[in-house]
Amino acid sequence: MSQLNLHLTAEFERQLQKYMQIRGLHTKAEAIRATVKESLEYRLAHTTVTNFRSWIGRGLSSTPHKARFKYEDDIWSSFT
Repeated sequence: MSQLNLHLTAEFERQLQKYMQIRGLHTKAEAIRATVKESLEYRLAHTTVTNFRSWIGRGLSSTPHKARFKYEDDIWSSFT
């Protein structure tokens, strides 16, 4: 099992103790594991993954585009 070291603020410690009492957990490690697990389950259940494949070709137009500059160097010559 991997190890994770956390530095907890006083406020977080108080909230963690309250959570441990509510859930009947005996150690901080149990409480943090339960919290992370619940958070991940919630996120996965309420997050939709956007499929950007449907965007392919959306920027292409059926009408031909008239270029403003004939050559790429013409773009920079307009600034001089």
